[in-house]
Amino acid sequence: MAAMPDRGSLLEQLMERRVVILTGKGGVGKSTTSAALALVAAKRGKRVLLIEIDAKGNVPDFFDVKRVGFKARRLANNVYGLSMQADESMREYLTIYMHLPGFSLRPLEGFMRYVSSAIPGLKEMLITGKVAYEERAREDGAPRWDMIVVDGAPTGHVVSQLNAARELTELVKSGPIHDQSVWMAELFRDQDRCAVVLVTIPEEMPANETIDLHQRFLDETEIRPFGLILNQLQPLPLPAGELPELRSAVRGKGRKELLAAHEEAEPLLQAGEMLLERLEAAAQFKEILQRALKLPTLEVPYIFERRHGLAFTRELAAVMQAEARE
Repeated sequence: MAAMPDRGSLLEQLMERRVVILTGKGGVGKSTTSAALALVAAKRGKRVLLIEIDAKGNVPDFFDVKRVGFKARRLANNVYGLSMQADESMREYLTIYMHLPGFSLRPLEGFMRYVSSAIPGLKEMLITGKVAYEERAREDGAPRWDMIVVDGAPTGHVVSQLNAARELTELVKSGPIHDQSVWMAELFRDQDRCAVVLVTIPEEMPANETIDLHQRFLDETEIRPFGLILNQLQPLPLPAGELPELRSAVRGKGRKELLAAHEEAEPLLQAGEMLLERLEAAAQFKEILQRALKLPTLEVPYIFERRHGLAFTRELAAVMQAEARE
């Protein structure tokens, strides 16, 4: 297993990986971050596949294009996307690995449901197997994709999905399912090729779930999280050197002086207090996360936009690159 990347260089390290899987609690910006990361890689000349695992169908919204299906479709220059669909994944598996010709699954639906239930982890392997298959795919002797970005399952499902291949190697001791499970499990635990990145925001419940998820990976799998993206941080609207002056004006003796001269300044002072509280909370949760996880971290400020289209994705990608350079 590769050594962990140096702190402060997470984005550059991710750009060197073949597969990057992002996971986190719902609402922390996992999908938007996945889209922006794909755009960062594409801007560097990589041919990128963006895979949406849970098939919500909203990833194309970040590129202002229509919904995508199981076949990769262009989202932007050098960025292609697909959405996982269980039936299509099963059909592809039977066609490629079991050497069965393409056909309708309708006559076999009951049987396939039985098989999926009888073999624990098979459904999950079909999902992660698509990621592994695309990582292996070649065209004219070269990799089809330079990088695969996965908008992964949320915290409650990602461990079982990514660990399914390893569990199947223990359950199924021989045959094609065993052999395929082996190389899938090897991919997900190989940090030279694959990076699992935790995405969270500086709030109590998401931070605690992220710490719990990290521990589950350590306890239940051979997969080690690669890094942390701390998303939606409160941007600082003034130079850092002016914060003491702001604190004095909002909380200290400067407050009385300001109100004595400007009674109408009370709402502005309240806004300043809210800003300070958010900055302090973010610093607190950042320290808790860094102490608990000890992972290289990319900090991403909140972007105040009403609409999450291609313009937003481009802005977020630019911000991520700027933050990585600091």
